[in-house]
Amino acid sequence: MRRAFAGSEKKTAAAKIGRLRRGGTSPAKVMKKLLETPHSLRIAVQAVGAVAVLYALASVALAACGAVPMAPVLVSISTDNYYFWQAIFVIPLTFLAWVAVSGMIRLLLRRGPGCASLDKTAALSGVALAAVLFVAWLPSALSAVLMVLGMGQEELADLLSQPGLWQAFDIACYVAAAVGAALLLTLASRFSERRAKVRAAAAGTAAAAVLAALFVLFIR
Repeated sequence: MRRAFAGSEKKTAAAKIGRLRRGGTSPAKVMKKLLETPHSLRIAVQAVGAVAVLYALASVALAACGAVPMAPVLVSISTDNYYFWQAIFVIPLTFLAWVAVSGMIRLLLRRGPGCASLDKTAALSGVALAAVLFVAWLPSALSAVLMVLGMGQEELADLLSQPGLWQAFDIACYVAAAVGAALLLTLASRFSERRAKVRAAAAGTAAAAVLAALFVLFIR
């Protein structure tokens, strides 16, 4: 039943974002449409929730396969059980990241006439965050699939450490996520306060740094 609910939630979020994209395929057009859409905050909640569930499912799969983090763990959690705990804390962490990112944008932007409401700023930053985290989730998903299919972690580590297609895919996803975070959160800031291009760029970059710090610290 839980899987059915998660699947329904992801489909609902995807369908609503898909309807937004029908007005145009560029991120700017999607965000403009989001500003004009009633209940845009609900769409963002579903998008953030869906990507958080994806991280939790990948963590459950890795925990079940006995995986341990291949990158250094920066918090005091045993590496043997890290993915078990990650499966538990990743959903609240994702929503915490959304609150932190939205708060950073709101803090650095001037409020007043012509500025988006707090709900709209949160909706814009939530959809941007969900898109970025989905790209960053792909390497974990690939690792989980390979291990579920029977690949050992040592073999997986060798595969990812050697130059080639798999390593290139792994690096490309994280680079794309980092660049996308700066660009999309800057765009979200820009739509939140149209009169301040420089301040929007600073707010978006700061929000991207907050998001990166949280996920570099906790997510493996």
